[in-house]
Amino acid sequence: AFADRMEIVILRPAMVYGPTTKGNLPRMIRAVARGWFPPVPDCGRRSMVHVEDVVNAAWLAATRTEAAGKTYVVTDGIEYTTRRIHEWICEALGRPAPAWTMPLPLLKGLAGVGDAIGRLRGRRFLFDSGVLEKLIGDEWYDSAEIREELGFIPARNLHDSMQEIVDYLRREDLV
Repeated sequence: AFADRMEIVILRPAMVYGPTTKGNLPRMIRAVARGWFPPVPDCGRRSMVHVEDVVNAAWLAATRTEAAGKTYVVTDGIEYTTRRIHEWICEALGRPAPAWTMPLPLLKGLAGVGDAIGRLRGRRFLFDSGVLEKLIGDEWYDSAEIREELGFIPARNLHDSMQEIVDYLRREDLV
């Protein structure tokens, strides 16, 4: 059967970013631009990867025979934090990053209030424990295997890409 001859490779990219991608990063940029984003502590390691690097990883996976039957995590190899991303967004927006940080116990208290409001309303509130966990929780993954086995070398990083992303969102009137 055809399935017996087909070689499969699975790529598991971390959060993908780029000028036209949708999701949490554009939402965060909009929130920072509107002054709605809390200056969180420097915690919550996360992995990310530029869309162009995902394309390059897919090309390597499709063209290298040693990739057959494997699963690869794809990241740019940099450990980001929500706080650092917030600072880079402020830089790209041309405004200073907050010099202060909202204490974690206060954030947890506000998230608890959001949970209670959500229960009363019968639907999630804007800021609750789930949102807080996404902001401060770890979502960091190791992509050493694809680098070592296929020679994947990411060409982009979030800091150097942030201005391009913010400029695109501005051109599209999304910020």
